[in-house]
Amino acid sequence: LLQPVVATRQRNVNSNLWTGTGLANMFKEPEDIMFHGSFEEAADEAVSRNVWLLVNIQDLKEFKCHQLNRDVWGDDLVHDIVASQFVFWQQKADSVFGQWFCGFYKVSRFPYIAAVNPRTRLITRVWADTDSNVIPRGAFAKELHQFLEINPITAPQRKKQKVAERVSSAEEKVLERVLQQSLVDMQEKKKSENESKDRTSSSSCVQGSTGIKEQKQDVVSAALPPEPNLGDSVTTLQLRLPSQVGGKKIRRRFYKESKVRNVSEFVVGYIRHLNSTIIVRKDNLRMK
Repeated sequence: LLQPVVATRQRNVNSNLWTGTGLANMFKEPEDIMFHGSFEEAADEAVSRNVWLLVNIQDLKEFKCHQLNRDVWGDDLVHDIVASQFVFWQQKADSVFGQWFCGFYKVSRFPYIAAVNPRTRLITRVWADTDSNVIPRGAFAKELHQFLEINPITAPQRKKQKVAERVSSAEEKVLERVLQQSLVDMQEKKKSENESKDRTSSSSCVQGSTGIKEQKQDVVSAALPPEPNLGDSVTTLQLRLPSQVGGKKIRRRFYKESKVRNVSEFVVGYIRHLNSTIIVRKDNLRMK
């Protein structure tokens, strides 16, 4: 008489376990670390945070996908690594975003896990489903550590910095050649003027003074313009002065929209500030 009652209670317990909060919490998705949005939005978020994009495509008909939520994403160590070092994008295979990803990247086996470079959108590492089982508990944290050590996301930034340094160095060389030529012309002009003064009388010197005043009108002003404050529209340049005036390096801020002519004018004014006897003509500042 008691058997049917016991059996009925057992079925009720199982039914409540599957439909209630018991198994639902055990196999729930890791909502607290998931990114909600499109693939492009997730990749842009990863770029802004300078981290990798970690993609997980789930097929809810596969029990291995539920196991993945429980054993891998539910692991505290894995949870912390993914939250701090990745943007985590989990999608169902039959969702709009999931169908697009599977079609674009040719995904057909689930669960599917991949590390994607957020800048290039290229897949760098795949942890795909196997015929045996899903990734064992505790092993995925070690694999994530190894992946991050081998593939530092900061590498593209270092390459970009090296390119900027090469461009800056080339600009410095061009500017130095222009200034060196300008100084040579100045020295020749000063020598010619001294020789002319030695051959002329005192009266001719008076007449020559008028010509010198007219000539100074064509001289670049030695007054240094005010240095702009830091901001998004401002950049800092490092300039090397010609060897004739010491060859030292100086750093100064310029507006990003400034031309090479503006930089040349500043350097000429700076040279005049160091030595007021130097005369620099506008003709010497032409960039070819």
